[in-house]
Amino acid sequence: MPDEWFRPDDEEPGPDEPCPAESVEDTPDSEDPPSRHGGSEESPISSTTSGSIRVLTDETGPSVVVGHALATGASASAHRRHFPIWILVVAAALVVGLVLGTFITQSRDSTGAARVPPRALAPAPTSTADMPYQGRVKAISGVRATASCVSDPAVDSQHELVRYDAKFVVDDKPQTAWRCNGSGEGQQITFTLTHPARIVGVGMINGYAKVFGNVDLYPQYRRVRTVRWTMPDGTWFNQDFTDDDQDFQKIMIPPHTVSGDITLTIIATTQPGLVGEPTRDSVLISSVQLYEAS
Repeated sequence: MPDEWFRPDDEEPGPDEPCPAESVEDTPDSEDPPSRHGGSEESPISSTTSGSIRVLTDETGPSVVVGHALATGASASAHRRHFPIWILVVAAALVVGLVLGTFITQSRDSTGAARVPPRALAPAPTSTADMPYQGRVKAISGVRATASCVSDPAVDSQHELVRYDAKFVVDDKPQTAWRCNGSGEGQQITFTLTHPARIVGVGMINGYAKVFGNVDLYPQYRRVRTVRWTMPDGTWFNQDFTDDDQDFQKIMIPPHTVSGDITLTIIATTQPGLVGEPTRDSVLISSVQLYEAS
């Protein structure tokens, strides 16, 4: 898993190459089997986290679960100016406290008074507002999706046209998918909610979770390894994915009220599963879910 922050490339991506036909050898002429991902958006979903959130650190500090976008311009300069001053103030307060404590202790000892051991400080309570949600969840319905890159339609071995529009990541059908030629790194999918919602987690199938006949297409293409989720107010978090896991990989976050668009940016993907076959040099995402409390 990458250890560095994603930083957008200064170069503009070139135009997408046309997507060759989607072909699968030795495939019987039969319809696709039923989806292996059961359940509907109305059914409660376990909030068990299966993906992972990384703690990232930069000049603006760490991002813990939900962080903030990097400060730029004057705000970043001001942050860098004030940060050492706060350190000096805190350090000075600690030194003064230590000197006064030592002086008071020595003064009491000189009078022969019994020494009273200091009472241990209790740890500061953790705010529940900062804790990831742990209850039952359900997928938010009616979400719309658009993407910065979409591969051209392809024809499968049964001569049927296969499309890869962004809407297929929110259709609750893992056998359909969004697709972008190449690595897809830096490409974005924007999710629009029909009404304000309190987001408690996200889930994603990070590849092409389609079995065509007796052929599993998931390992043949690129799979997503890391994405960044950015909320309308600029807060964000990175999600890492386990390769070779075709189920929804979910992470829970502290409840976050959202009114506007949520953006998914692809940071890293795997190499194509079939090296040397240009038709497989594409990244696909089968499904995305945004969760609210059930």
